[in-house]
Amino acid sequence: MSAKVDERVETPGDVPLEPSARSLEPSPSFVPRLAKKARLRHDRHSGGWMIIYPERGLTLNESAAEIVKRCDGTRTVAQIAAEIVRAIDGQEVDPAQVERDVVELVGELARKGLLER
Repeated sequence: MSAKVDERVETPGDVPLEPSARSLEPSPSFVPRLAKKARLRHDRHSGGWMIIYPERGLTLNESAAEIVKRCDGTRTVAQIAAEIVRAIDGQEVDPAQVERDVVELVGELARKGLLER
């Protein structure tokens, strides 16, 4: 399992780090929630998922979409990882690697200012 996002829509210049992102250091106990400016949307043309936010969009692979769907402010990173492991039951998966993938994706979203407490 590898969660991946790709910048889909770009604007000129660097994206400044959101001030609130500095305090959103992901850990297994962090409870992520998409920021109010961000929306998870299914792209009916490609069949994939995207996070849409002002002037930009992120295309998510299936693993990343499953993580982001759970970023609703009710689960910790560790709980999200455990749910993902249960959801892919029957496949050989390393729970520690899944948790690292979730932490990495949550960190990336936090750095982009797409999560809030």
